[in-house]
Amino acid sequence: MTKKIFIVSAIIFAIAISALIVSKVFLSEKGSSSLSIDNPFSDDEDDDEKEVESPSDAVISKVLDREVKGVVLTGSSQLMFYNDQKVLSTNFEGKKLKSLGAYPFVKVRDFDWHPKNEKALVNDNGKYYTYFLKDNSAREFALNADVAKWDVFGDRVIYKKYDVNSSKRIIGVVNSSGEEQRTLVEDLPFKKVDFTVPQKKNFFCYFPTSDSLVSGNLICVDVKSNEQKQVHADSFGADYLLSPNGKKVLISSAQKRGGNKLILGVMSLKGAEFQGLNFSTSVKKCVWAKDSKHIFCGAINAIPGQAVMPNDWENKKYYSSDTFWKINTDNGKQTRLIDLEQTPGHLDGANYFLDEKEKNLFFIERKSGHLYKVSL
Repeated sequence: MTKKIFIVSAIIFAIAISALIVSKVFLSEKGSSSLSIDNPFSDDEDDDEKEVESPSDAVISKVLDREVKGVVLTGSSQLMFYNDQKVLSTNFEGKKLKSLGAYPFVKVRDFDWHPKNEKALVNDNGKYYTYFLKDNSAREFALNADVAKWDVFGDRVIYKKYDVNSSKRIIGVVNSSGEEQRTLVEDLPFKKVDFTVPQKKNFFCYFPTSDSLVSGNLICVDVKSNEQKQVHADSFGADYLLSPNGKKVLISSAQKRGGNKLILGVMSLKGAEFQGLNFSTSVKKCVWAKDSKHIFCGAINAIPGQAVMPNDWENKKYYSSDTFWKINTDNGKQTRLIDLEQTPGHLDGANYFLDEKEKNLFFIERKSGHLYKVSL
């Protein structure tokens, strides 16, 4: 009898121990999985797992099957663009085309509309012009600028040029009539420059054109006082995009000098530390939402290992097959906009922008120049 009790007790004990071991293994595996998900700012290049919400009900469609320049919103449901020497308008479905104006530009590289949409800065074959929609006239920008961009705070143009008198590269500001010209940066240390300008703020930032072999830095300038402040530095291939409220900056850069992968991150202009977003793309494939918290981006995919980024992508040596995302820059949470099975595998977008209600995400497909939208 005692022997039987001993055997039964041993069996019960063994079962209990086995159950305890299984339970601990299960909880350990569950815990490790949660740990990886709760780290949205991981920059581990081998970590393909992200904190991703389920795809939304977004759908993608082509709006215009023609090469377009300077696409801009002109109302709650209207777009304006330049194509084949004409200025046209259309609705969000690409229908009901209407002619608004025309001008025989030859080789348009950039078409930057003024915030009020009545005139534009046009880079035609390397020279800048101011185009006036009202009377279809154009006036050459007499300052021989290499780069020019509207300052949205006022009716001014920020530009960079080579000053033959001083043999220096300068950054200046001038009103649209060509008067009240003022130099802001007298001796620019690099040859090629880009600008990023916030909405309704009296400053702008400049930086060397993104190059994987060049260590970039972001310098912001107060237009009124000329005060300059370096915000970010020492990232190869760096590119920048200010938030609408001018308090944050989105940064993309090469993971290493001459590398083939871009990393995306965000920081405060007050000098807070860079926070990686565990996302690989260029800021040229992103747009800020009005809340200055969320961004919408196309992820760069299908770039070969021998590529030098962002150089080879920007020079159109290679094209991306974009997937589309919404990202919370405060916590890194990512939402896939379209399921992979429903995402076309041949679209490489740039010049992303949102409509006023943020119900449609528009972009220009880089190979064709056609306009697409993601209906959110």
